[in-house]
Amino acid sequence: MNQEVSYQNIAPLYDQIYGSDEEHTKNELDALLTLLNKRNIQISNSIVVDLGGGTGRIAFPLSKLCKKLILADLFAQMIEIAKQKQYSCEHGEIVSSRRFSRIILAS
Repeated sequence: MNQEVSYQNIAPLYDQIYGSDEEHTKNELDALLTLLNKRNIQISNSIVVDLGGGTGRIAFPLSKLCKKLILADLFAQMIEIAKQKQYSCEHGEIVSSRRFSRIILAS
């Protein structure tokens, strides 16, 4: 089974499988923010790209903390579910086919 078929089947259940409850999402977001703070990375005035952001489970709450958030995922099924939930994203963009000239991953 290739990965496309796998994600096509799992996309509708993704949030349930990977933790859709608010406490789990809050814990993951807190862990990410702690890591960013430890590395002295500020996102409040940044455009953040969540690559492989799936259904936006982390991206949507993260969008409230940065200048702009772009949710990108390779799988159209994930993007479709994210678009259905877009009401949660105040200043973001959801893309599946956009290309970026440069992506810098801070380490």
